[in-house]
Amino acid sequence: MDPEVVKVATSAWQHDAAGLNFFTRPRIMLDHDVFDELGATNPDALRLYLRLERYHGGNSTYVLSKAMAPTMGWGWSRWYAARDALIEAGLIKCIRPGGRGSNDPPIYGWALKG
Repeated sequence: MDPEVVKVATSAWQHDAAGLNFFTRPRIMLDHDVFDELGATNPDALRLYLRLERYHGGNSTYVLSKAMAPTMGWGWSRWYAARDALIEAGLIKCIRPGGRGSNDPPIYGWALKG
């Protein structure tokens, strides 16, 4: 057997076993009515939700800190408003607020069932 093929297959297997295989993780699906409502009333919240789903849809928890705002081209107030709209809509929830220093980010999770 080709050593390079074995190396790649072993790496892929380890990646999957560690839960890092983006393609096989279960995804969170947003109800169509909620999607349409957010799109019509708060496009920023919808954009944030889609970004979260893209990168964290298969995870039960994820870091959600204001450091994300500049990566989306937003200021903090815009980012906070979008985040708060997702909380109010019952789509995400704060699991642990963090704030005990620079290495203690807030941890969030999905508030809906997949």
